[in-house]
Amino acid sequence: MADEKKSGNIFGEILGCLILIIAIFAVLIWFILKPKLEEAGYSFTSISEKAMAIKEKVSETMHSTTDKFQKNKEEAKETVENVKDTADEKVNEAKNKIPVYE
Repeated sequence: MADEKKSGNIFGEILGCLILIIAIFAVLIWFILKPKLEEAGYSFTSISEKAMAIKEKVSETMHSTTDKFQKNKEEAKETVENVKDTADEKVNEAKNKIPVYE
């Protein structure tokens, strides 16, 4: 029974291993991959600038789409109101044309 580990200890060991693996990957990227990419003509600043430009385009597209959606929603509400009014008028006209026998 003394050899059994508690689940908290196992979780701590797994978390520690994950942090170690992430640190190793970060070091590999920083010292090996980054210089190779810079030699090939890529840089992290240009990549981040491109990512920001893409983010801005997506944001603009989202805002314009939202505005168009709101405009279409308002137009749809107006159309529904017009259709209801027209339908009420037609119903009243039909009621007036029907003869009432007493």
